[in-house]
Amino acid sequence: MLSRTASHLYWMARYVERAENTARMLMWRVTTRCCRLHAPTKSVIGPRRS
Repeated sequence: MLSRTASHLYWMARYVERAENTARMLMWRVTTRCCRLHAPTKSVIGPRRS
C-alpha cells in the first residue's frame, strides 16, 4: 500500500511539473506576441500615413 501511494505521488509530481512547464511556455508566447504587436516595425514601403 505504501508503494502504491509513493507511485501515485511520483506521477502526480510529474504531471504538476509538466503543467507548470506548459503554463510557462504559454505565458512566454503571450508575452512575446504582445510585445511584437506593440513594437515599431520597419516597412519596405515607408512610414504609415493616417
